[in-house]
Amino acid sequence: MKIQWKKGRNDYQNYYDAAIENDYLLVFENNWNPGVWMASVNNIMIGDKTYNDRQRKKQKLPPNCPPHKLYSCRILCSHDPDYLMRKTEYCYFHGKTEITP
Repeated sequence: MKIQWKKGRNDYQNYYDAAIENDYLLVFENNWNPGVWMASVNNIMIGDKTYNDRQRKKQKLPPNCPPHKLYSCRILCSHDPDYLMRKTEYCYFHGKTEITP
């Protein structure tokens, strides 16, 4: 399935978004931090699995522990919005909230 991303801009950010039935995918950069793109699926930010797994290990938490239980968690960021669009699509189709960069 090919997702049709639409480019947009508002007072606060540049973004690419896509709607699939009732689901919403978003890749965006805030105006106050240009060049740093982030992504979300249904308003849940996509996390950096490698970093977050290291934090789980340090805190001696189980591997399936949600990111909000970590003292420090990292979301997936990139300077390339196309890269994040591909990662967002993968997370959406596989039901993931974290992915390895």
